Amino acid sequence: MARKKEFNEEEALDKARELFWNKGFYDTSIQDLVNTLGINRGSLYDTYGGKKELFYASLNLHQSRNLTFLRAFLEKNKDVKNGLKLFFERIVNSIIDDVSNKGCFIVNSTMELLPSDEKVTELVTTYRNSVQQSFFDYLEKGKKTGQLQSSLDSQCVSSLLCTLLMGIRVSGKIVRDKNELLGTVNYTLNNIN
Repeated sequence: MARKKEFNEEEALDKARELFWNKGFYDTSIQDLVNTLGINRGSLYDTYGGKKELFYASLNLHQSRNLTFLRAFLEKNKDVKNGLKLFFERIVNSIIDDVSNKGCFIVNSTMELLPSDEKVTELVTTYRNSVQQSFFDYLEKGKKTGQLQSSLDSQCVSSLLCTLLMGIRVSGKIVRDKNELLGTVNYTLNNIN
């Protein structure tokens, strides 16, 4: 008979996500995970399969939460231009409010593990495609409601918005000036009609 797990798997996954986010994949040891999750090595391996699998699950959880937030945020903001402005302002504020300057877990993982880790490549590619599709759908809604010109290339602009999102996340690790980051955002968004 299998033993009942004596820990909450979702809470443990959240703790692992925070640890990987703060330290990165390579600088996080199995002992770090055991200490942070409060479980023994056997439980870690039995539940998650190992450090890599736990990392993949942590990254997947983070991406899933980000996508859920993005889609809900865009759905709630019917004014497309203003919705994009508010979304990117929120991102810039989160960068500035991040006093530890740990950055974006997804961007950090991309920079640390691509192109050598095929699974992370697959995860972040799927995530980027989903984010781009969310922007695309939002832009198309703006075109249908007359908020944006019907000639707008939604595919190209949704790709640009993904690049802007990732770019300000990377720049935010270096540039700690809110006005500079917002200037880049506003310049880009002001050219979307």
